[in-house]
Parts: sequence; structure tokens; C-alpha cells
Amino acid sequence: VVSVFSAIVIHMGVALYTAAWVLRGILGLAPGATILGVDAQMVFIIALGGLTGVYTMVGGLLAVVWTESVQTVLLLVGAVVITVVGYLKIGGWTELAQTLASHPHPLASVPDSGVTWGTANFLRMARTADDPSGLAWYSILLGYPVLGIWYWCCDQTIVQRVLAARDEKHARLGPLFCAFLKIWPVFFFVLPGVICVALVQKNAFAGAAPQTAADTYTFLITHLLPVGLKGLVAAAMLAAAMQTCSAALNSTATLVAYDLFKRHRPGLPEHTLVTVGKWTTVIGTVLAIVASPLFGHYTTIFEGINKLISYVAPPITTVFLLGVFWKRASGRSAFLTLIGGMVLGGVMFVVDWTGFYKGDFMLIAFLLLVACLLLMVVTTFLLPEPLKDEAKPLIWEDWREPLRGEAQGRGLGNYRLAAAAVLVTFGVLYVLFR
Repeated sequence: VVSVFSAIVIHMGVALYTAAWVLRGILGLAPGATILGVDAQMVFIIALGGLTGVYTMVGGLLAVVWTESVQTVLLLVGAVVITVVGYLKIGGWTELAQTLASHPHPLASVPDSGVTWGTANFLRMARTADDPSGLAWYSILLGYPVLGIWYWCCDQTIVQRVLAARDEKHARLGPLFCAFLKIWPVFFFVLPGVICVALVQKNAFAGAAPQTAADTYTFLITHLLPVGLKGLVAAAMLAAAMQTCSAALNSTATLVAYDLFKRHRPGLPEHTLVTVGKWTTVIGTVLAIVASPLFGHYTTIFEGINKLISYVAPPITTVFLLGVFWKRASGRSAFLTLIGGMVLGGVMFVVDWTGFYKGDFMLIAFLLLVACLLLMVVTTFLLPEPLKDEAKPLIWEDWREPLRGEAQGRGLGNYRLAAAAVLVTFGVLYVLFR
């Protein structure tokens, strides 16, 4: 149920809202503009959600895999184009750094921009506690692994792809290849925003500036690119949104059909499960469309998605970690931890939503993890269970266990070398941009 919620609200909701926001900006429609009396943002959300729902329902997981492969290329091409054009226009890295260091932030003087900026260094990732972003380096260090373990190890949209791999070798290398791809968003999705700040500071757009932080990418598309490239980048953004939605819909259909229906009614025939999956796709699409305006409440979409994940991830991460590394962990303690953790997360969501407390959500994710760890350890001792035979292969004897298997490949085709290369790459990037 939690995975279904995260797929519909977090994955689909944010994807639809982001794509609709970008599409509205590219078409030159102001916030609140209407189409046939209906809010334009909502029209785009409904259209994109409906189209994605149709091809996901008709094509299944195979359609999701093929369309994602094509859409990923489109997304990267579009992002690379806008980054390169902006980088050339600003005059290179040295000019970018000097401009950012010598000017105040351009949105500081825009009324109701929803952005609070000081003299933060835009080219540094490790920030101090007084940074305007509100995310200190230790918050990222403590909090982001909580979100990352949930997403990469437990979220159905990722797990389903691993289970669809040809064999264990490909199941290992797939996520490692994704780890390499995750390097690029820093340069092709984050850096363009920084370049936009410098360009506005240099008055490259004749006094024009994005009205809010959320308008930055759209602003770059409309002010930097010629007509043909605008269409390409717009298509890339829509492709990214539809890619995320199709993956979430497919995983939701699988979860509902097999983990809810078939679990309680094992005798259901396959054609009935397919029907359940199709109806789940329809209902999930409708719910995602309804939930997507939720992200308009936050200053930026990035803030919205990470806050929601911070409230959902800690109990799942706790159960996963203790389930893998601790033999004494019991099923009853896991269930109580999931329930208790979700209640705590719900309370924090309400506290944040109402504005009663708006703190460091990464640090909150870590504190929720600590609370869930304590809850699961205590309930395990209070409600002990013997370790079942079928659970023994799922528990690691020590941390080196996954590295002891057959190499299965040469060079980067060897998952050990690929994993080491990922770690070294991220280490070098941290040294360069810390």
C-alpha cells in the first residue's frame, strides 16, 4: 500500500506537475491562465496523464522498457543542448565562477519570488548550517542515504526492473549503469540553473528574469534556444514525465494485482489479474491527476518531492536494513515499525504542510530513521520470532558476502569493478565540488 501511494503521489504526481509547468511556460501562458475556462496547468496534467495511462495499459512492462529507452536519449539530448548553449553564452567556467562571485542573486529583488538567497556559493555542494538552502552538509550526509536506500533497494519502480533482468549479472549491472547516469543530472539539470543565474546577473536577457526558481528551466528554453531546439527540449521534458508515469503505473498495477489480490485470493486466473492491472492503471492515473497540484504548495518541485519521500522512506529503509543485516529481526516487529513509522511520517507531513515547523527535511528523515530503528529493535525483543528457514538466504552473514560470487564479466562488465569505478568517480567529484 505504501509503494502504491509513493508511485501514484510521489512519482506520477510530481512528473505530471513538472511537465505541465514546463509546457505552460514554453507556450507562454501565465500562471493561472485558462483553456476553455479550465486552468491550463490542469488541462496539461490531464492530457499527459491520460496519454501515458493508455499506452501503459495497452503495452505493459515491455512498452515501458522500450519507451523509456528512447525517452532517456531524448531527455539527455535536450538537457545537453541547453547546458552547452548556456555554457557557451556565459563564456566558460572561469567567467561563470567570477560572475556568480561578484553579483547578488537576481531573484532577490523579484517580489513574491518565493526564493531567499544570500551570498551562497552556487558552485559548491557542501553547505554550512547557515546556508540559505537550509540543507547543511551533514544533513545531506545523514538524510539522503535514508531516501536512497528506500528508492534504489525497495521502491517497486526500481525493483521491478531488476526482477525483469535476464540473469543475476544483468540485475547487478543495470543499477550500476544507472549510478553512472546519475552523475550527469548535476551537470545537465542543476548546472543550467546556475548558468541562468549568471546570465541574468550579466543582463544577458535585457532585464528579463525568471519569476520563481521553478521557472528557471522554462526561462532558459524560451530565451536561449531557437524554435526547433525548443521543440526538442520540450519533447524531452514531456518524455521524461511520461517515462516516470508509465513506470509508476506499471509497477502499481503489478503491486495491486499480485501483492493485494492474488495474495489473498491465490486461485485468481491470469486473465483476471490482467483485468485488475488495467483497472488499476485507470484508477491510478485519475488519482495521480488529482494529487499532482499538491506540489504547487512548495517553493520548488525538488523541495516537494524530497519532503514527501523524507516522510515515507524511513520505516521502509529501517525494515530493509535490519531485515538484511540482523538475524533476530522479526516479522511482527517489522509490521509494527512500518505502521508506527508511517504514523510519525504523517504527523511530520501535517506539521510541515501547516507551516507549524519548516525545518531541515533531510535531518528529519534521519531522525525518523533513528526512531524507527529504536522501535523495531525494542519490538523485536518484546515479540521475538524464530528465524524461518526460507528467510536464511535473505540475510547477509557479513558485508563482504555479495562480493564473493562469481565475477561474471570482464572490465566494467564485472560488477565489482563497475561498483569500484562508481565509488571512485563520486569521490573525485566530491573533492572537486565540495
